[in-house]
Parts: sequence; C-alpha cells; structure tokens
Amino acid sequence: MKLSKAQERALGKLSTSEWRSAYDLQESRRTLNALVGLKLAEVHNDFGHFMLPRIMIKYRKIVSPSTDVAREEKKALDFAKHYGQELGKGVTPFPKDPKEREKLEYELALQEGEKRFGSECKHEKTKNGRCLRCFRKVIR
Repeated sequence: MKLSKAQERALGKLSTSEWRSAYDLQESRRTLNALVGLKLAEVHNDFGHFMLPRIMIKYRKIVSPSTDVAREEKKALDFAKHYGQELGKGVTPFPKDPKEREKLEYELALQEGEKRFGSECKHEKTKNGRCLRCFRKVIR
C-alpha cells in the first residue's frame, strides 16, 4: 500500500509498546487517524480526550495488522491487566462469555466505587440541595 510522506514519517515515530499522543509525535491527528484507518496503528482515548484531543488521544503501531480479532483480544488483555494490577490480583484472563464479563465489570465498578466514596455518606452538611462531602443531590 502507498503511504504519503507524512504517514511514513508518523509510522516511523510510533512504537509497538508505548502509547504516544499527536503532540508527543509532532504529527497531525488527521495523519495518525489515516494510519488507524489503514490498520497500521491503533488508537486509545484517555480521560479528557474530548477537551484536549491532541494530547489525550494516544496512538501506537500495531504489531501484526492481520486480524481484528487479535487486536480485540489484546485490548481485552490490556484491560484485564490494568484492572487486575489495580486490584492486586495480577493478570486475570478476561472472560469471553458476555455474562461473565458483565459480572466482572460490575465487581470492578463496585470496588472502584468503594475506593472512591468509602462508606455511605450521611449527608450531614448540605448546601443548595447538595451534600458537601459526596456532592450528591439530597432531597429532604
């Protein structure tokens, strides 16, 4: 396949192991998105990608662009590895069964909520109908 000079330059700057933004690479998002469209690179949206897309949207070179299935399995493994390390379990295989996957995601959400909010808030201090501790809307 024929690549433009900008696409060749951007592809040369991408690595297979490290996620890098368009700002880090000093390349346009349009060029990097063209590489994604050609299945030579993959994209990952970090939190805040809608406000700072040039910085928060990350790209990396695909190791083997032959199949989409391999890429989806790699994303699932990255997801499981990230959350497994956060929970102290190490790398856990991500279930392929949708019900088991939903159950795992639910458990992860509960643990994340427990970590972020701790015990249940009593909403003792409120201002303008919102709790000052947890920022939830309080109806009394």
